[in-house]
Amino acid sequence: MRESAVKIQKPKALSAVEMDKQAISISITSNQKILLNDLEISMSGLRSYIKQKLKKEVRPILIMVDKSISVDFYTKVHDQVALAGATSISMAAVSESF
Repeated sequence: MRESAVKIQKPKALSAVEMDKQAISISITSNQKILLNDLEISMSGLRSYIKQKLKKEVRPILIMVDKSISVDFYTKVHDQVALAGATSISMAAVSESF
């Protein structure tokens, strides 16, 4: 997995684990921009891109979401990825320990 050049303030989670290096990474910035490999993509373009990638090889999807993004917007992005045929979709978080 390649970390995005765009700064995303990921939420913290006790259950955060390392993700597969082959995961397709999607970033959602604080101003609701959707990025693939640091290039902005539309909601409909995202679905087409993921569908095309998954035809070649089944891969997990990792969505890196800025912690300021609403659940509603994240759900819309998640739905597009799921409708494209993804079966393994995770949200990135920073590991937190107490």
